[in-house]
Amino acid sequence: MEINFTDIVDRDKWQEIQDRFSEVLKVTLFTVDRYGNCITRCSLAPRLCQEVMTITIESAKVCSDCHRRVLVNAEKSWKEGYLCPIGLYFFPVPLKIKEVTLGYLIVGPVVLGKRDESTYKERIENLGIDIDIFLDALREIKVFSFYGIKSVIELLYDLSVQILSTNFIVDKFLTVLLEAAHNFTQSDRSSIMLFNEDTKELYIKVAKGIEEDIIASTRLKLGEGLAGIAAQQDTPLFLSNDTVDENIRKRFRNRAITYSIIMPIKVQNKLLGILNIATYKQNSDKFNFQNIDTITKLKNLVESTLGEVT
Repeated sequence: MEINFTDIVDRDKWQEIQDRFSEVLKVTLFTVDRYGNCITRCSLAPRLCQEVMTITIESAKVCSDCHRRVLVNAEKSWKEGYLCPIGLYFFPVPLKIKEVTLGYLIVGPVVLGKRDESTYKERIENLGIDIDIFLDALREIKVFSFYGIKSVIELLYDLSVQILSTNFIVDKFLTVLLEAAHNFTQSDRSSIMLFNEDTKELYIKVAKGIEEDIIASTRLKLGEGLAGIAAQQDTPLFLSNDTVDENIRKRFRNRAITYSIIMPIKVQNKLLGILNIATYKQNSDKFNFQNIDTITKLKNLVESTLGEVT
């Protein structure tokens, strides 16, 4: 099954990252999928492309579908860039997860070398655009040296690979796991806690049915609470209102919980976090061994997949 960029990455979160990159670098950026379809809004959209080059039919034709033309041979020549018909450069930075390109972060238009305005005069006048209007907009386009743009696109490549590998893909798979576990058991509350290696604490990453203030304030040390026990002992806990071990029962922070499933999540033999599922129902037939087995298999699948792609 083919994985698309938006299967892994939240579009709004990526837009925020793209906008931040663009603001710092003062350069136009936009993201397309591997086929050239736009995924994000253009950050620092240039007036030259948005307004001036749409003045005449001839100029609009020159710039039409440029974001797809940029991708021709992009996998091999993305560092060389694409020179558009009016003399500006675009650089399609591959967005990869484990060497698989899911899309491109397009850098440009930019001017390489120096802004020699005389070189644009003939081709622009042939398109029916007033040269003064064009040059006024051209002066807003960022100028880079060859080595300058090379540094920028390589930095964006390294940052993008790191962000995609460590943030988005983990968030996506954990959210999918939580949704599946929550739906299988028809639980009243569920969460995935992540383990912070620096503080040695568990904190809530994603949740359903839990108040925002609890999500924000919950921190557990290893061995603290049921999630902390499961993490410390590296073992799942399956609890019900029939649990007779008072040492376990008294660790229920919410005594209204009747059934609970608590499972460590490990990636490459290291603790990633804890899956918590619970209900208040007195007689839930969904917290059964069959569903527990299914959730365990889903968890194992997520663990193995994350181990391969992060």
